[in-house]
Amino acid sequence: MSIALVVFGRQPSPGRCKRRLAATIGDRSAARVQQRLLSHTLAVASQWNDSCRDGEVRLCLGHRQGPGGLGLRMQRQLDRAVRGGAAAVVLVGSDLPGLSVQHIQQAFSALDQAPLVLGPACDGGYWLVGLTAAGHRQQRGRLFSGISWG
Repeated sequence: MSIALVVFGRQPSPGRCKRRLAATIGDRSAARVQQRLLSHTLAVASQWNDSCRDGEVRLCLGHRQGPGGLGLRMQRQLDRAVRGGAAAVVLVGSDLPGLSVQHIQQAFSALDQAPLVLGPACDGGYWLVGLTAAGHRQQRGRLFSGISWG
């Protein structure tokens, strides 16, 4: 069985990403920030993939996420990975300047002991979510429902 890392984010296009930041620094500058953050995340994902025999990286930007709110779009990507045969899935955003290969490895290691892993953020949210296939079946789509995403 394989494991999957899903990188989830917005296309680094002016006017379509980092809107709160763009209000201060402009659309083009905000898109450049998004591009640098995305490049970092993809470099880390690639390094992880190179070190993981049965790992797969799935890039899911913009329109590839499908319609609906953030929770539905994240749930959809978890569903796809599990249906594709992943025994465990970790989903991260594309704007994590502190992300390291060790973070990803730790998340998958933790999934050997528990069906759900969260990377807690200082604001009370999270920056990483991981589920085993069994944990995915158990939560039946409820994990991301009933949340006001901001």
